[in-house]
Amino acid sequence: MTRYIFVHAYQDNDDFHADIFINTDFFCQVLRALQTRTRRHSTIEATIRNRQLIDRYIEDFCVLYQYHLIRIEGVGSNLERYIGRQMATSYLNNAELKSGQHFRSVVNTFFDVKELRSTFRRRTSTDNGKKLTQAYLADISSFKDIISTASTYGDIEARMDKLDGLGDNYIDTFIFFAPWLEQVGKGTYRKNSLWYELAASKSVHSLYKLATLNSMLPEVVGRPSARWQPFPLRHAFIPGYVTFDLGMVASHILLLQTSLTSILGAGKLLGQPFSNGYSPISSRSRQQSIRRNVHDRWVWC
Repeated sequence: MTRYIFVHAYQDNDDFHADIFINTDFFCQVLRALQTRTRRHSTIEATIRNRQLIDRYIEDFCVLYQYHLIRIEGVGSNLERYIGRQMATSYLNNAELKSGQHFRSVVNTFFDVKELRSTFRRRTSTDNGKKLTQAYLADISSFKDIISTASTYGDIEARMDKLDGLGDNYIDTFIFFAPWLEQVGKGTYRKNSLWYELAASKSVHSLYKLATLNSMLPEVVGRPSARWQPFPLRHAFIPGYVTFDLGMVASHILLLQTSLTSILGAGKLLGQPFSNGYSPISSRSRQQSIRRNVHDRWVWC
């Protein structure tokens, strides 16, 4: 649903900025909106803004995907906070780790680098053809260096003579990417590196705007767009460790009704699941119920 909201918000409002909403609270509000549970009134400005955006698109989302609000047993806030934090982290990680990679893929598609490399490696290519291809690849590499090693967008514009020296084709390429380069980091690149700025800013907004340029490639250069998604398709990246949320485990996996404080005091939560003679989810019907609940809660997020 978050992808549905962001895509339509960008389509409806040119001034929309997704980075404002990439936080745990927003994703918690999305999860709550998909339930029948009544939301409490809030006077917090950020919460009100999040709910207004969600309410604008949730009805159309439910109709389009034939989704019906569900009811989740237990302490819902534990599960919402747990999954919401994962989803927010997923979006930030995707922007941090993939923005530079996706920008390279768009530039390479613009210049058809894949075909050039294939031509250079092809045995049937002539020596002159390989030399021309190698020179063209060197010019493309120089273009990348010119636009990625500046400290500001203004510094890139000051290097127009270098771009002009590469050829008119590179001036046209710069003009194509210029609006995006100007908004990355608000035109300032930390450590004199566009690549570093893309990773450090973790901007979902910049990544989406790059995806917009990517979608224009078939019309501009007559080649298919690079294949990637601006939003993560999974709710979280698989980490090297897993956060052990006792509240979520108690209320939604073990389905225990007593308070978490009393459970910890009696030593039941940590003792029972690992006891050889007791399994809190041993019955087949209970296992099926847990799997069904987990699927219902996660499939639409």
